[in-house]
Amino acid sequence: MAERKRNKEIHFYVTEEERKLIRRKMIESKTKNMGAYLRKMAIDGYIVNTDTTPLKKQYEEMHKIGININQIAKKGKYHRRSISGRNARIERDGERTMAYIKIFPIKVTDKKALDYITNPDKTDEKLLVSSFGCSPETADLEFSMTREMAKKNGMDKGNNLAFHLIQSFKPGEVDAETAHRLGQQFAAEVLKGKYEYVISTHVDKKHIHNHIIFNAASFVDHHKYVSNKRSYHKLCRISNRICLENGLATSMPTGEKGKSYKENMEYHRGTSWKAKLRVAVDKAIWTSINYEEFLQKMQLAGYEVRQGKHLSFRAPEQKNFTYMKSLGSYYTEENVRIHLAKNRSKVKTPKHLSREARLYINISTYVTTGNREGFEHWAKLNNLKEAARTFNYLSENNLLNYEDFRQHVSDVDASVKAADQRIAHITSELSTQKVIQKHCDSYRLCRKVIEDCKSAKNPKEYRSKHLAEYQLHDSLKKRASGSRCY
Repeated sequence: MAERKRNKEIHFYVTEEERKLIRRKMIESKTKNMGAYLRKMAIDGYIVNTDTTPLKKQYEEMHKIGININQIAKKGKYHRRSISGRNARIERDGERTMAYIKIFPIKVTDKKALDYITNPDKTDEKLLVSSFGCSPETADLEFSMTREMAKKNGMDKGNNLAFHLIQSFKPGEVDAETAHRLGQQFAAEVLKGKYEYVISTHVDKKHIHNHIIFNAASFVDHHKYVSNKRSYHKLCRISNRICLENGLATSMPTGEKGKSYKENMEYHRGTSWKAKLRVAVDKAIWTSINYEEFLQKMQLAGYEVRQGKHLSFRAPEQKNFTYMKSLGSYYTEENVRIHLAKNRSKVKTPKHLSREARLYINISTYVTTGNREGFEHWAKLNNLKEAARTFNYLSENNLLNYEDFRQHVSDVDASVKAADQRIAHITSELSTQKVIQKHCDSYRLCRKVIEDCKSAKNPKEYRSKHLAEYQLHDSLKKRASGSRCY
């Protein structure tokens, strides 16, 4: 042993499975001696032990970057899809063959929407473009400034930048100028001079339609516009009334109970039994104080009454009975009784009548079941007093002659109309003054930005950064040159 070159012995323990695995590795390496194999592997072999902590951190960062890229791509794809999809829907709506109204919010950018509706190819070279409270060229800047003012006044509710309203007409029903005029009237009644808007009339489709984009924030009280089902039905009612006044078709919903096709056609022809029954029921309700009197007045109006599980009426020439509940929730038997009870509560105690305008008291309407005789006595005396006062008034004003009285009534009507016209004129002037004041406020803000340029370190960079304010300043200066606001 002393003459051995390798005279140091190393012992280590393994399991049976590990021994078999080492032996198999030895055979694969074409080594016959176990000691020689183990010695060779211990000296020349090596174990790889890598520290992957930096790689893990790098992987985590790359994973976050990948998520951000996916979100940006998704956002851009959605934005492009929303803009293109909105324009596609607008283009598709232009092919419809019926009148309609649509409104949807603008949440991302109002500049692109304004550029779309003022496209010269669609608006007869911008001849059919007009605005209120702003200029079509700088509307997005003025919208933004109004929203900033609203934010400073604590009215920063919601994330809507503006609203896009579409008003369409049936093909061949109106010309472009008439449609634009009706659109201006519609926008004026809906927005009431509180919101800036741009209106354009597109003539590139089979039927003419108006596009109205108005600011979400009011420049008068800085309140945000609320768009919901109720406000949409209000838009439809205003549009329907304007269309009816101008002899145009109406097909927009108004929030009322839907009608069948047959009933809708009869309603437009004026032959609807339900429409006539509603008028008769309304008249009977307002002139009755109890349920029995209501039924009697319906019979006097010529209707046959049937009181079963549900109350129903039938006109003289009508074939079938019409249930009251089919007229709407207002006309159910329970609600009719509630309205009649309110009528009784209003007439239990006679109210003191104004001396400026006194009317004869209808005893049959105001009589109650309590003190009938006393009330009749009071009503007769009151009627005699009112008759005496009326006669004295006619005598003092030399109106006992019927022709003089008619002339007096005509003069009073003329004075009332003149007062209404005066009120409308003053209201229009107030609206104009509010717009001028809004322009002045915007001009002051832009003027301050321009004056700050003098103290800027790099005026050229400052001007390029506030280019929008410079453009708006020049536009406002032209429009507000006659006002004393700067």
